[in-house]
Amino acid sequence: MSWTQLLAIDPGMSTGVVWGVYSDTEPFKLEGRTQVEGGRDATRDFLEGQFSTYTRVVCEKFRALPRVYKAVELEPLPIEGVVTTLFVDVVWQYPGAMTIGGAHGTPAKNKRAADDVLRRMGLWTTGSQIGFKDANDVNSAMKHVVAYLKGISHRPTLEALGVEL
Repeated sequence: MSWTQLLAIDPGMSTGVVWGVYSDTEPFKLEGRTQVEGGRDATRDFLEGQFSTYTRVVCEKFRALPRVYKAVELEPLPIEGVVTTLFVDVVWQYPGAMTIGGAHGTPAKNKRAADDVLRRMGLWTTGSQIGFKDANDVNSAMKHVVAYLKGISHRPTLEALGVEL
């Protein structure tokens, strides 16, 4: 059986990073997860060299909305530059990709539905599991994992999501 290594990144001042493996017939197996605090420099230091063999990299793409931003809210942009520098082939996903539990109307309902999907799949992380107050950024990165696998029609993921094959 051939395993594919997958790295998912949810960039920000606190960057969620999830890594693991999957095969055509086996579900995603989590190998590690963390929240990297400190924005671009800390994220670069964490990622550099550690994941050089990973051929599947998924990263959230920042989408600017017409409003005034604080500098820290724009931190995903330089992190995108770091990711582009470190990895040749990146799958970029907009935040909407995290709506893995189906659209339910409001952003809060969509987030809750996606959180429930992670819980059902055994992929939910609590803050205490990673030594932080919460694991919001890790869970966001994990939603990108599920969205990516769903997008490539990964059979075990589709089955876990209850998608008829």
